[in-house]
Amino acid sequence: MMIRGTPLAIGRPYGVRPGVPPERIAILRDSLAKLVADPKFLADMTASQIDTYYIGADEVTQRFNAMINQSPDVVDALNKYIKIGE
Repeated sequence: MMIRGTPLAIGRPYGVRPGVPPERIAILRDSLAKLVADPKFLADMTASQIDTYYIGADEVTQRFNAMINQSPDVVDALNKYIKIGE
C-alpha cells in the first residue's frame, strides 16, 4: 500500500537540476512554504475546491525513500500485479 499511496501523499513536489546553489534552494523552499501559508492563496484554493498543504523537503525525501526501499518479498509480490514494459 505504501508503494501505491506515497505518490498520492507527496502530491506534486518541485525539483531543480543538480548543481543549483544551496542558497537558491533555500529561497525556493522558503517561498513555497510562505505561499501555502498565505491567507489569500488559501482562500483562492478553497474557492477552487483544491486541497492544498505544504510538505517539507525532508518529509518528501523520507516518504520517497521508504517507498522505493521495499523488501524483496514486497517487490516480488508487486511483480505479480505490475509488469514493467508490458
